Order: sequence, then C-alpha cells, then structure tokens
Amino acid sequence: MTHIALRSLAKGLGSFVLPQLRNTHVEGGTASARHCYDLFFRHYGHLAPWLNGKRPEVLVEVGPGSSLGVGLAALLAGVDTYIGLDLQDHRSIEHDLEVLNGLIELFGERAAFWDNTVSGDIFFPPSPTNFAWDRIDGIVQQRLSAEAIDALKADLVNGSERLKFVAPWTDFNVLQAGVADWLMTHSVMEHVDNLVDTYIAIARWLKPGGFATHLIDFQSHGLSSDWNGHWVLSAPTWTMMRGRRPYLINRKWRSHHINLMQESGFEILAELQYIRTDGLGRKELRSPFTSMPNGDEKVAMSFFVTRKIG
Repeated sequence: MTHIALRSLAKGLGSFVLPQLRNTHVEGGTASARHCYDLFFRHYGHLAPWLNGKRPEVLVEVGPGSSLGVGLAALLAGVDTYIGLDLQDHRSIEHDLEVLNGLIELFGERAAFWDNTVSGDIFFPPSPTNFAWDRIDGIVQQRLSAEAIDALKADLVNGSERLKFVAPWTDFNVLQAGVADWLMTHSVMEHVDNLVDTYIAIARWLKPGGFATHLIDFQSHGLSSDWNGHWVLSAPTWTMMRGRRPYLINRKWRSHHINLMQESGFEILAELQYIRTDGLGRKELRSPFTSMPNGDEKVAMSFFVTRKIG
C-alpha cells in the first residue's frame, strides 16, 4: 500500500480552517529564464513540423505560473500576440523584466537546450534535436534590436494588445472565439477540475485548424511515496488531502484526457510518452482507476500535439 505524504495530508486538513494553507503554488519552473527558454522551444519545436512553414501569430498560454517568461520567449521567437491566463497571479513586473533580460542573452547566443530542468529533474518532452533556427533567425534578430527590446519592456510594464495577462480566468468567455492560432499548457491540465468545459473552451478560443500542445503530468506530485499512489487513495482520504485548496490534481489518466480532447473536436497529431515501470502495479489500483485502459497506469507524462478539426 502506498504511503501518503503526511505533510500534504496535514496541509489539506488544515486548509479547512486556516486560509493561509489554501495556497498550492510552488515557486519554480517559469521563475527562471533558462526554464522558460527550454519549455517554449520544446513545445514550439515539436509543433513546428505541423505548421508547414507558417508562423503562429497569436499564442494563448494557460497557467504561465511564476512569470510570463514563456510568452516573452514566444514574442522574441516571432509570435505577434501573447495572452496568458491563470487562476491566480503569482508574478511581478520586476521579476518578469529579470526573466526577459535572461531570455535576451539566451536568444542572442542561440543557446543549446538542456536535457534536465534547472532543479535537475528530467525535462519532458525531450528537446527538439532538429529545430530549424534558420526559420526564425531573421525575425529573432529584428526583435533583439535595442528599439524592439525597449518596446517589449514598455509593453511588459504598461500592458498592451500584444502582451496580455488575465487572472483569474474562470470565465470561459474571457477570450473571443477563434482568437488563437496556438494554445499551450505545461503541467496544467492535471490540475484542472472542470476538464470537460476547459477542453471545450480551448477549442472555442482556437481558430479552425488551430493547434494545442499539452504536457500533462499524471504523477502524484509528491502526494504519496509512489509516483502513481494517488490512484489507490479512497475518496474520503482524497477529500481530506484536497481540503479547501483552490486546486490540487484531478487524478485523471491519459486516456481520459484523450477522450475529452477528441470529444471537444481535436485530432491528436502526435504523442510522446514518459513511461515508468516502478511504482504500484495495476492490481493495486482502486476504483474508479481500475477502469483505465491497460498500460495507462505506466504513463507518467504525455506530451500532445493536437489540431482543432474544422
């Protein structure tokens, strides 16, 4: 039997009475320019083969987290408009400016991609080994000019039509229909409670033929000693673990997400899987997780490239 992370259980129980324990944000990831650079190009690099040489004009990112670094990387790489949507605001302009300065250096050097995160964890999906820098070199050089950087910093400080951030984004009408060429999420969809309406909203926000890329982490996020131990916790135990926190993880598995993507009008163009053979075996799963298709219990992460049909 899996061991529950007692600290997480205590925080969940405490959140019923102490508001300060209801914050689930952990500083990290997009807090650094290096991470944002590697994250953006992982999504862009794996999407590029499906773009037929076209450049996405409008990018929506759901859950930018600690900074708008991914959006700033996108603007430097040739995206014309970036919109970040988050449930809570965890960023500051001062920090975003610091991340931007770091990105300018990385872009200027055409820095090689790292295989691991800044903290040393495996960075999934793998970095694109055949990313064609020549495809974006011209526009990157333009956007690294002193004048362009000054304008981008002004947009970051003052806000603008090409650089937007909205929090909270609980209203699915926050964006107009058909506004985006590309929408991306990274370690976000496993935290969303209302997956059905969220995938429908993503389809609504995308133009016909628009793309969505998702890295979905199906692991327990440290809530148990086994990476898949959250799939054996009973409903009452999970209720105590969740507490009154605004979000935690939804415990949905790979095929559940695939079904919702397809029902929302997406075709799956590519999937990369991170498989783990350690952890708990299928026979140890508890209902409703016993209904997941054979093999899903070994998929720790999936990266999807999808396209809106029609």
